[in-house]
Amino acid sequence: MSSDNSANKNDTDNGLPQGTEAPVEIPPNVSEDVYRFWKENGSRIVIYSAVLLIAVLAWQIIGGSLKNRDSKLQAEYASLETTEEKLEFASSHASHGLAGYTYLTVAKDHYEAGEYEKALEAYENANESLEDTEFGGFVALGVGACLLELGKKEEAVLKFEEIARNENFAEGIRAEAMFKRIVEAQEAGEESVVDEYTTMLEAIDQSGRWTQRLRTIKMY
Repeated sequence: MSSDNSANKNDTDNGLPQGTEAPVEIPPNVSEDVYRFWKENGSRIVIYSAVLLIAVLAWQIIGGSLKNRDSKLQAEYASLETTEEKLEFASSHASHGLAGYTYLTVAKDHYEAGEYEKALEAYENANESLEDTEFGGFVALGVGACLLELGKKEEAVLKFEEIARNENFAEGIRAEAMFKRIVEAQEAGEESVVDEYTTMLEAIDQSGRWTQRLRTIKMY
């Protein structure tokens, strides 16, 4: 999706007014929530995962872990191919930072496959070692998305509210949670909640990314 056409044009190439987005074509047999979640977060998962992997390994070495042991674990992790192997690895090395990273990749695989119960379990396991890191908010968003897909809307809403109000999380993470809360409130006809979280979103969304998306969905 794109709304970055030239400011000198009054209309976008897709025929919509400047600043709006064309409706996204969702692939067959894929729910809109699933598609949008991974469309928005897929690249971040890859980037965050790479950064996290490097940080985790560095922390283990600097923290006094034996380099030989760490090298063996890296080699063992690199050889993992199946989800079952990853889960066994994470369970066997629960005290190592790589366990959280492994659970995070497993959660992504399950989510993409539509296996939301398994994805939720993997996210919750990842949270045990990532909760107090910069990735805690991202894991929390994954939990909320899984709950939503499982039809547990009340729990999902509470999770999005929790993320939105947690000032320890990055503003981008909080803004996304606010956006998701607004969408659920709109569907439920909760106008006061929509107004409350829209005000919060506009105050925190420095990039304008989520406020722009909010304007777009309101048009349709």
